[in-house]
Amino acid sequence: MKEKIKEEIEKVLRENRLTLKSVILFGSRARGSHFSESDWDILIVLKENIHSFGKMRIRYEIYRALHKKFRKSSFDVFVKSEQEFNEETSVINTISNEATREGVML
Repeated sequence: MKEKIKEEIEKVLRENRLTLKSVILFGSRARGSHFSESDWDILIVLKENIHSFGKMRIRYEIYRALHKKFRKSSFDVFVKSEQEFNEETSVINTISNEATREGVML
């Protein structure tokens, strides 16, 4: 399923002419401590710097595509630019830090 998730994300980004840097699965599914009904925590890192509204729109489109394809799964989707991700990786209690510490690249 992980590869299919990444494919859906790549498809949405291609349609929006955005360049993917990485897709990181983090949280209980990355740790292997999930239950069958646990959500998928996904951080998408883009090469481009896009404004907040653009990130919200892309996040929504990816969220919608994933829910359409995987109806019985729940997703938490986060979108960051490469610059934001790099700035936050060493900041405790940020998504970027958590994804760096325990995440798995998809």
